[in-house]
Order: sequence, then C-alpha cells, then structure tokens
Amino acid sequence: MLDYSLSLEERAVAEKKTRALVDRFIERDVAGDFEACYRMLNADAVYTLIGESPVSGTYYGPDDTMERLAPLLVHFTVRPQMTFSEIMIDGYRAFLRASSTGGAGKYGPYAQPFYGFYLRVEGEGFAELVEFLDPLQLDVALFGKRLVDA
Repeated sequence: MLDYSLSLEERAVAEKKTRALVDRFIERDVAGDFEACYRMLNADAVYTLIGESPVSGTYYGPDDTMERLAPLLVHFTVRPQMTFSEIMIDGYRAFLRASSTGGAGKYGPYAQPFYGFYLRVEGEGFAELVEFLDPLQLDVALFGKRLVDA
C-alpha cells in the first residue's frame, strides 16, 4: 500500500533514506551481527519479536534490547546464515522477506525457512521493528523445549 501522506518527491526522498537504512540492516544481519541491528533502533523504538518463546516479546529501544535480548544470543552455538529474498519499500516503511540456514543452538540445528521484518524509519534509525518467524524453532534449538501430543 502506498503512503499517500507523502508527495511523489517526498516519497522518493523517504524511499532513498529507507533503502539506505535497510541495506545497512541487511548487511549486518547477513554478517550475523544481530547486536549491530539492534543498535539501529531509535532510543524510543518498539521492537516486537512474535511468539511465546523466551526471546519473544516487546523491547523498547536499543538499550532495552541489548540488555534483555542480546544476552540470550549465547544460546546459539552457530549463528544462522540469513538470506534476504524480497525487499519492499514504501516511503518510510519496509518489509523484508528472509530465511536462515546453518544455525545451531545448544539443543540442535536451527533454521527458519520464513522470516519477515517490518521496519518503520523515523529520524536516523528505526522507530519500529516487528520480526515474524516460527518461535517453535527457537524453543527447540536454543532452549531444549519439545513438542508433545495433547
């Protein structure tokens, strides 16, 4: 959906800025430097990682994310290799489609065939980030949870 609150010229400027930030985000994510991605959040940003896993929840700004989420990354014995397949940008908003392979947690292999990232740019960073993934993969590989039949 196009952001109709912007003129064509404003949208072009917004998309150029958004593209530059998204490119940096992807570069850092592909390098496995998730902490650098967290530092791209504005001080008042809201980052939501969907699901009910120990890492799922809402984080507020880079400091909260670094304090509460980054320490849980030690549960990866091998960080996953991210691949981005689609990038959609509209004004100050972006949606990224991605997948990961080759990761491992303390309790087994970690892979996500489908990731989605919704990003909203404000100022010089991200004001909002929503990460869509299968939280069960995190639970099993990183925290040793198992599924049982009901």
